[in-house]
Amino acid sequence: MVKLTLHSHRGNSNSRFFPHTGYLALTPVKVEGVVRTKLDDDAKPLQASSLSVSVRCIESRLGRLGVTNSNVLVEYTQKLWSKPPNVDFAPLGDSEHTFKIIIPAHTPGYSCATFKDYRVYWRVEAFIDHSPAFGIGSRQTKGYEISLIRHDTTVPRRSVPVFPGFIKSSKPRAPVIRYHYATPSTAVGPLDIVSIPVTVQPVDPSVSIRGASVIIERRIDLHETSDYTYPSPIHSSPTSPLSSRDVNDSTLTLQSTQSSCAPGPSAYRSCATPHIDSSVLTLSSTASNSTFTISSASENRPLLPPTVLTVPAKTVSLNVAGAESSGPFDRNSQGVYSKTLTFQWPAPKSHSHWAMGQTMETDLITVRFFAHIKVCDDRAKHVYAADLFQ
Repeated sequence: MVKLTLHSHRGNSNSRFFPHTGYLALTPVKVEGVVRTKLDDDAKPLQASSLSVSVRCIESRLGRLGVTNSNVLVEYTQKLWSKPPNVDFAPLGDSEHTFKIIIPAHTPGYSCATFKDYRVYWRVEAFIDHSPAFGIGSRQTKGYEISLIRHDTTVPRRSVPVFPGFIKSSKPRAPVIRYHYATPSTAVGPLDIVSIPVTVQPVDPSVSIRGASVIIERRIDLHETSDYTYPSPIHSSPTSPLSSRDVNDSTLTLQSTQSSCAPGPSAYRSCATPHIDSSVLTLSSTASNSTFTISSASENRPLLPPTVLTVPAKTVSLNVAGAESSGPFDRNSQGVYSKTLTFQWPAPKSHSHWAMGQTMETDLITVRFFAHIKVCDDRAKHVYAADLFQ
């Protein structure tokens, strides 16, 4: 066997995050370093097919027992060494390979974020594909996470209704008002100043506007996901003779083999749940010798169908920012009140806290931000609410 190591040309590779240069989605991000393989004490080369390094953006749905589903959102791979084309495997011993992977500025990958039930992260990983070995498998890996934060210059908007003019309120037993609002047209990031202009025109000229407020809600929709586990039958020979002994003093122990991870197109796949199949014991004896025969019931039974593990959908909402109007509204000669609600977007938290997140949509999750605006009049203190997409 060989020992696989991954090092960076700059910074400390033994830290939690692998060093990089550049700003995700704003400039190309460069990840470079060196991959080394070193023979173990036995000095036996590893029969391998390839040595590669990759940078991936991975999302994972988290449950009580760990990761329930994972998807690779973005992947950039560079092959460092490969076997000759005419053989299945070739010896791999002491070697050193430099690599440089560039993540383009237009990559669709997201910022690193960890929520209670979901995680998205970037990872650089070197891996050797080799001949299968008992207790090891067919792949050896070494990797580190990369701390990447996305710096968008434009907002990837969904279809949002556009109201070029005023909207009329429909709250029962309250004065009718016409209002208009606008959301930011550019990306909003940590510590940015966000301004939301609000314009209100009461239909009754005697009604005046007392104040307004805005609350930013983060809404996380975790989609329903399904995974499959395949039961593994006991593989046994038709008959297994046991040593002769008295039936009353004998003890029969049945052992099941655990199923291994099923191969798949990605390194992130689920393993089949071990299944112990019941067996049929057939005892035949003579006066002088006794022979016990064990035959597996699975020999005459079809395989059990795969078990579907479903993780239900879930919605989590949290108010993350807000502001109230200060001072009176500006009123023009047509009776139109206007005010700009301004607040600062929260600063990013450390990796030991839950992340603020970003607007995103994948197979596992949808994250959106809403601006809830409330307007109060001074007559009966009625509250008018409007919801905005950000």
